[in-house]
Amino acid sequence: MRIFNRIVMILLLAGLVYLGIATIVYIFELGPYQLADLPNTLGFGGLYEGLNGYVGNIESGNVGPLDVIVLSAIALLGLVLLILELKLPTPRRVRMQRGTYITRRAVEREVSPVVEQEPEVLQSNVKVKAQRKPGAKVQVRAGIRPGEDARSVQSEVQSRVQQHMAETGILVSNLRVRANESDPRQTSVFSYDARARTVVGLIGLLVFLVALFLLLKEIPLGRRISRRVLIEDDPGRETAITSGAVRQLAEAAAREAGADSPTCRLATERRSYEVSCDIQVPSSQNFTELATRARENIQRALEEQQVPVRDVEVTVQGTASRE
Repeated sequence: MRIFNRIVMILLLAGLVYLGIATIVYIFELGPYQLADLPNTLGFGGLYEGLNGYVGNIESGNVGPLDVIVLSAIALLGLVLLILELKLPTPRRVRMQRGTYITRRAVEREVSPVVEQEPEVLQSNVKVKAQRKPGAKVQVRAGIRPGEDARSVQSEVQSRVQQHMAETGILVSNLRVRANESDPRQTSVFSYDARARTVVGLIGLLVFLVALFLLLKEIPLGRRISRRVLIEDDPGRETAITSGAVRQLAEAAAREAGADSPTCRLATERRSYEVSCDIQVPSSQNFTELATRARENIQRALEEQQVPVRDVEVTVQGTASRE
């Protein structure tokens, strides 16, 4: 919705710029342009007459079925856009503690192998949703052989997942497991369909990325990053630090806390940095504890260097290596 609103605003502002330039040209009667010709040049004359006649037909009750459908569709579209604008955006990352997050994909990669460890499970599908409160909402669908006890498999899978997530430190506030009978002879068909869907999905993803890249080139999204921020602004003693130095300092602090492959991004707000850092967690490490330790270490390292920090966020992307 924010991108849609930005596109609408760009179109409106472009129209206003054109209207302002035309008004200035016609007001000062530059060249052959006369102020009296401005409404007809902009097309307002015909638009006004057509709109006046249409409103008159509506007031007199002379409205056709197509007009009713169009007006109803416009009203419904406006209502839907208003609801979408007022609705709070759905979180994209799973919140663990204050300032620490984990991606939904990382949670899926932790849950799927645990589900498939159950001998009765032929295939599984794991969906993870983020919530506004801490913890992930996990839905597991497991395909089992005909004749197996579905309730027993559901209980065993749920117990395995809960134990594993507790060991890794990933908070799961809502876990649902459903076991359905699946014909083993259909497993190869399912794999073929999955490969076909993967190819189509990759093509769609490529088209989406190209379109998104072209859109981002046209629309300036994101927040401004200052190349440097003053640490001391006393006259004659000005001291500044570059954004590259801040990024390297934050990544080094994350590595010092035990994180692997940290990648930090910066944004500036009122001459202070907002740091977002993506990290990998070594296997056998607690996700929540390491993310919290990395966040505290980054904030402490920046404050020791007198770098103005507004906030620090750490997001776990997954495990660094899996043997």
